[in-house]
Amino acid sequence: TATEGIISGRDGSFYTTSAKIEHGNSGGLAIDKSNDCYFGIPTWNESGSFESLGRILPVTNFLHY
Repeated sequence: TATEGIISGRDGSFYTTSAKIEHGNSGGLAIDKSNDCYFGIPTWNESGSFESLGRILPVTNFLHY
């Protein structure tokens, strides 16, 4: 399945997103459709009382390995 999300900023070395990240779909692909590129790996989310923010590890953090 595909989920749309908005990148809202950075949290340390991660991008924060409104895309829903749940157990089982972390480790998939985050794709920037407008630039036709692989963006990163959805890694974890933090649920709050008003919203949940997912974290995406940018592809630049692991491509050099």
